[in-house]
Amino acid sequence: MFGWGVLFYVSVMLDPKETMSGGDFVVLVVCAVFLGTTLCSWPVVIEVSERGLTWHRLLRRRFVGWTEIKDVSVDMDGGLVIYGRGGLRIEVSQYTEGRAELKQYIKSHKLSNLLTPG
Repeated sequence: MFGWGVLFYVSVMLDPKETMSGGDFVVLVVCAVFLGTTLCSWPVVIEVSERGLTWHRLLRRRFVGWTEIKDVSVDMDGGLVIYGRGGLRIEVSQYTEGRAELKQYIKSHKLSNLLTPG
């Protein structure tokens, strides 16, 4: 719904039937900033499969195979830290969608001894 409002204001700017007031321009800028921050702060989702891990963030995907992962530990925040070959270090915060499934998979397949925080 919010996106439609931005499109409406853009269409008014491109084909003005009346002169735009300063308030219209402010509304358009505020809407564009809000939409931009929403897209930039899109949450990360992790998919766990037999082949490895896939991270999704809006339109970006990243795959890491189980053979590339060396160790997994728990940091002080309760998040997971994944260490891989070639200095790969991936932090999975406690708020990442799919974190619980990842932790369960690691425990059930004994891929790592999860360290206790501290």
